[in-house]
Amino acid sequence: MSPRLILEIAFAVIIVGFLIVDLGILNRKAHAISVRAAAWQSIFWITISVIFAWCIFLFYDATKSMEFLSAYATEKMLSVDNLFVILLIFNFFSIEEKYQHRVLFYGILGAIIMRAVFIGLGSVVVSMFHWILYIFGAMLVYAGFKLFFEKKEEHIDFHNNKMYRLAHRLFHFSSNHHGGHFIVREAPRPYGRGISLASPAFLHGLTPVASCGVG
Repeated sequence: MSPRLILEIAFAVIIVGFLIVDLGILNRKAHAISVRAAAWQSIFWITISVIFAWCIFLFYDATKSMEFLSAYATEKMLSVDNLFVILLIFNFFSIEEKYQHRVLFYGILGAIIMRAVFIGLGSVVVSMFHWILYIFGAMLVYAGFKLFFEKKEEHIDFHNNKMYRLAHRLFHFSSNHHGGHFIVREAPRPYGRGISLASPAFLHGLTPVASCGVG
C-alpha cells in the first residue's frame, strides 16, 4: 500500500469519525456553545491538523508537510470573512443560539459535498476540453471586477437574494423554527392538512451549500 493511499484513508477515517463524534455524541442535544468551549474545539482541530502534517512529513518530506500547513493556514484565514456573513444570516433568520451549531454543521457538510462534486466534474471537463480553462479564467476576472466596482450596501437585505427567492419558489416555509429541525409537518391554511414544510433553519443551511464557499 502506497504512502499516499495510507494518508488518504487515514484522512477520510479521521474526518468521518470526528464528524460522527461531534454531532452524534458531543452535540447530540441542542445547546449553546460557550466561547471557552468553542476555543477548545478550535485548538483541538488545529492540533489534529498539525499531527496530520507531521504524518505527511514522516511519509514524504518537509516540503509536502509545509505545503499542507500553508494550505490549511490559508483556508483558516479565508474562513474568517464567512463568520461575519454567517452571523448576519443567523440574526436575519433569528436562529436561536442553541440550534446554530446543528444548522451550520449540516450546511457546511453540504457545502463540502457540493464542492467535491464540482471539483470532480471540473477535473473531468478540463481533462476533456483544456480550452475551457480560459472561460473559467474570464469568469473569475469578471467576478473580481464586479466585486471591486459594485456599490457596497451597509444593510444587507436577504429578501432580495437570488437563492432566498429561488428557495421560496421551490418550497413552502414555516414561520416557526420547530427546535432547529429542517423539515416539519404543520396543518395551517392554505397548505392543507399535515403537509411538510421547510423551516427557517433549512433555508439557512442552504446558504453555504449554494455558495460552496465556507472554508
